[in-house]
Amino acid sequence: MILVEGVSDLLYLRAFSKLLKVDESLNIAPGRGDSTFLTLIPLLISQGFSFKIVLDRGQTVERLKKDFLVPDESMWIVPVSEGLASRFKTSGIEDLFAKDDFRRLLDATGIEVSDRAMENQPNSRVIKSGSKVLLAKTCLELVGSGNLGVSKKTSTAFRSLLEFCLAQENWYKL
Repeated sequence: MILVEGVSDLLYLRAFSKLLKVDESLNIAPGRGDSTFLTLIPLLISQGFSFKIVLDRGQTVERLKKDFLVPDESMWIVPVSEGLASRFKTSGIEDLFAKDDFRRLLDATGIEVSDRAMENQPNSRVIKSGSKVLLAKTCLELVGSGNLGVSKKTSTAFRSLLEFCLAQENWYKL
């Protein structure tokens, strides 16, 4: 089981599994934000599931290590956008997109974001949380219709995430 923070993460994983032609049989359990991990993990442990965690950079990482003894190897943490790490300490799955690819996805969805906001903030910060699922759903639909092309930077970032999810090692079970 791959535990992700939300539905948008699940949709992006499905989209890029299809786009990059990797195994699409991932068992993904979306939460409703990283704080729900603190509720979901005991459930997975009690049912004897082995799992990995994909989460945004933030405070939850240390809490998962402390409260549930989840090792680093069982977690894939979305990196902060290149060039912005000195000013931002948090991340989101949208930060795996190259800026130009993310801009095209925003345009295809009809979400307006200023060029200034795009330049000065991580992708995950320029979109309101209520639009994240819509954006991810659009991404999946564009992949399904063959209308989503992405740069090597974006495909490499998502491939790294998918390789973590599909690897046979580093599954956590207590």
